[in-house]
Amino acid sequence: MPRRNLIWIAILLAMAAVLLLVWRQPRVPRVGGRGEFGPVEQTYRVIREQYYQPVDAKELQRSAVRGMVGRLDEFSTYVSHENAQALTDRILGAGRDLGLEWTLDEKGLLILGPRPDSPAHKARLFRGDRVTAINEKAIQTLAPKEIRSFLSPRKGQSVALTILDADTGQSRPVRLTPEAYPVETVQGLQRDATGMWQYRLGEKVGVYYLRIPEFCSDTARQLGNVLRSLGEIHGIVLDLRDNPGGVLSDGVAVADLFLRDGSIVHVLARDEERQTHRAHADTPYADVPMVVLIDEKTTSAAEIVAGALAANTRAVLLGRRTRGKGCVQTMIRLPNELGQIHLTTAEFLVPPDQPIQRRRGAKEWGVAPQVTLKLRDDQATAIRKRRRELCVLPRPEKSSTTRPATQSSPPPRAWNADPQLMMAEALLNKPRDMEAILDALAAKNRRAEEAYRKKLEQQERRAKTDDKNTK
Repeated sequence: MPRRNLIWIAILLAMAAVLLLVWRQPRVPRVGGRGEFGPVEQTYRVIREQYYQPVDAKELQRSAVRGMVGRLDEFSTYVSHENAQALTDRILGAGRDLGLEWTLDEKGLLILGPRPDSPAHKARLFRGDRVTAINEKAIQTLAPKEIRSFLSPRKGQSVALTILDADTGQSRPVRLTPEAYPVETVQGLQRDATGMWQYRLGEKVGVYYLRIPEFCSDTARQLGNVLRSLGEIHGIVLDLRDNPGGVLSDGVAVADLFLRDGSIVHVLARDEERQTHRAHADTPYADVPMVVLIDEKTTSAAEIVAGALAANTRAVLLGRRTRGKGCVQTMIRLPNELGQIHLTTAEFLVPPDQPIQRRRGAKEWGVAPQVTLKLRDDQATAIRKRRRELCVLPRPEKSSTTRPATQSSPPPRAWNADPQLMMAEALLNKPRDMEAILDALAAKNRRAEEAYRKKLEQQERRAKTDDKNTK
């Protein structure tokens, strides 16, 4: 498995924990030395004054915040000041690292490729190149931990590399500094020789594959741009597998691209009325046949998209039941460079009234597919390996006569090892089968709507009865 850039790993792990975010900044209340936190402050002073070695006051404060937040739920998290900006940038759709993918093998450090528009890309580092020295230290003299540290410089720092070019066989010096670069949150089936994504799926013209690996604040705009570039569309496979979620508003906006009307999601915050996000009519994609791929790692914002499309009988869901993460975190920046917390502040429901959150002992959670198909472990591993390879740009081909593939020419069947994708393509080519599945889904949705209507009527009757009793 590739040894990732350390900042990149930290960001993804944080994303996996945060998953669904809203951009509100509640005021952090001041806490004095008295009251319910008086004993905590006294303990803090005792430690600082009597512990046998000097202690870092900021580290004690961070540990206290981390402990408090960690006691709440599995999704409320603390992020240190050093990592907060990188995570915030990521959520806004920007990486801020070297953008270099690499691995260690028996010969040393092999470059797997650069992420588009990253510092590594601008330095023309491509698959097959090798790093022979870092900061003038030979790779053979460095431990893996040291290599990861050197290749994860903080903002403003740089790293000097000696590169053995795979084409020329010559060494050249390269100096890299972390810079912001756009994150590709909409991907295709494969890249052409120039690095451009190819979206066409199979032999049938107008059927496309779109993958969203995560939701950033720019995902809906990126998806809209891709859809407009495709021309006439006769079918879409939307891949939300392994998607850890992200920004709530962009999850809503992505669902809205494929819905003409109906509710997308209900958000229930503390001491607030239910907030319902609804679809808008101004979309040209509301009638395009769709299959959505989901699995047990499809999470939060991705569950909103899948759940909304199913609740409005808009798409066939194929794969496995989703993770069941139905709560929303608010990012709160703490004072004095203490970092930030991602605090659970709301829960969301898929229309008409379906909780997503997986609760202890529950038999159902998340969003269930209409067509269940499980991958074998080796199949899932192969699919993820290919995705990692596609995240970076290919090495430019030497021949200038190479013509890039176009969306009108079918790609080679590189995804035959993905049974879920193959079944999704087959469904899109069988309109009657799709219609039968959607008819059954529509009947299920009508029953859910009727049950919800009766529930509201019962609540209204109870409220009237309680009102009479109080009078």
